[in-house]
Order: sequence, then C-alpha cells, then structure tokens
Amino acid sequence: MTLDCLQLNETGEIDAVPEESLLSALGFRPGKQVCLRCRTRFGGPVVAEIEGRHTAVARSLARRIRLRNRHASCPAHD
Repeated sequence: MTLDCLQLNETGEIDAVPEESLLSALGFRPGKQVCLRCRTRFGGPVVAEIEGRHTAVARSLARRIRLRNRHASCPAHD
C-alpha cells in the first residue's frame, strides 16, 4: 500500500521512502506514523500529518511512499 491509497484521517506506518532528501527532513522516514489529512482534486497534492506537522506532497511522490500497515483513524488534533 502507498500513502496516496489511504482514506482521509486514516494512518499507516511508513515502510519505504524514495531517495528524496527533503522527505527525510520533513519526517517521512521508515517506522513513522503518517495520517492522510487532505486529498486535493484533479490529481493535485495530498496533505499528510507526521508528528503533528501537516505537509503537502505531490501525488506522484505519495504513490512512491510505501506503508507497512494501516490503522482506522488518526489521533484528533485541535
């Protein structure tokens, strides 16, 4: 499964990330929990939450971020 396949507010554990230096700096590392918060229309970016930070990621890149497993929902943040 990949990041772009998650449903809104569903979490997954990152298994593998493509060789993009910026992704690691943004928190996209194996073992981290990620939650899909928003999916834009017309194939635009997705917004993912990792450690309380929201980051927009191109959908083509989200398709290359592999997840180990998924969980029902993310923790709610105010």
